[in-house]
Amino acid sequence: TLAVVMSFLFLMFNAAGVIALQSFLIPASMQLFDMPQIVAASALTAFFVGSGTGMVAGGFVVSRTQRHGLVCAAALVIAASLVAFLGTAALPASTLPMMMGLCGFSLGVVSPLRDMIIRDIAPDNARGRVYGFVYTGMDIGSLFSPAMFGWVLDHGQPQWVYFGTGLLWAVGMFTLIQIRRTTLAAKA
Repeated sequence: TLAVVMSFLFLMFNAAGVIALQSFLIPASMQLFDMPQIVAASALTAFFVGSGTGMVAGGFVVSRTQRHGLVCAAALVIAASLVAFLGTAALPASTLPMMMGLCGFSLGVVSPLRDMIIRDIAPDNARGRVYGFVYTGMDIGSLFSPAMFGWVLDHGQPQWVYFGTGLLWAVGMFTLIQIRRTTLAAKA
């Protein structure tokens, strides 16, 4: 179904953005903000700590709302906006760890919510097949992201690690909207 394909694409875009930051946040930050490696590494650590904390918070959110898609989209918009704004280098470098921690938290909230969204679209008799197909999107996103963002860095455009990640997550958010539209149309 279209909802399954959109879920695949959502996970692909989401994973591509995460892998871009995991792989290239440190060198991109060193170039863009002219900061030492240890400060750039602390921003990546803050992203991971924020992400883990956000996953725990997302678990509580999942149990308190049925609007998983809406909350997931809102968290994704926050993460995409934060990371894209960082690409402008408008803030002092000293704020990068805090901003990346917030970005990680927002993205962490997405994880439990996305799992519920996928569970909701999967028919009971095909849940394993749907999960298997949809989660392959993460592998595909993880595959193309390093080559794409490595090329960007090789061409002296570190801001595009940030802008590109924000763009990937924004496109992912639109796939969430399409999932919602498709499931509403199927119920009508």
